[in-house]
Amino acid sequence: MSNNDQNQEKVEYLSSSIVYSTIKEEYDYELQRIQKIDTKVNIGFTLCSALFIFILQFFVFSDMSKRLKEDISLQLPFNFYFSFWLVMTISYASSFILLLLIIRSRKYYHINIGELISNNMHKQEKDITEVFIAYRYNKAIIKNRIINNKRMMIFNISLGLIFIVILCSVILSAIKFNWF
Repeated sequence: MSNNDQNQEKVEYLSSSIVYSTIKEEYDYELQRIQKIDTKVNIGFTLCSALFIFILQFFVFSDMSKRLKEDISLQLPFNFYFSFWLVMTISYASSFILLLLIIRSRKYYHINIGELISNNMHKQEKDITEVFIAYRYNKAIIKNRIINNKRMMIFNISLGLIFIVILCSVILSAIKFNWF
């Protein structure tokens, strides 16, 4: 051995296994979040389908227009009814469209396992390989978290719109019951 080889110290990454396992858990968590969000979206679609059947009753205006022709004083309740109906319809359509946007195809990031071979990681010390993989996982986590957070924000907006639909349908039921 030459003096350079003897003087060269071996670099050890003492906490590499802890870092690797922690980042791997976080990577797995983001992948589980993907599945949880998809489950929530499916529940949202189910709720929208049930709501659609319920709100169809508010699309029949024939009885109201007949009563309005008979009694002009019903113009104000009819205007309120139509305004809430419009808000409900726009909220329902927007919520449904947002759910469709969430469920559409998207690219999630994974580590490129080909890099392990192309960078000869199989010939490296275990701790060096763990750090290499942990770095790749971390990049994927950051990108996947951005995608998941955006999907969750859109889902929450959709949920808020569904609440508006339910609120409007209650108000529409009250108007219909009391005046028409």
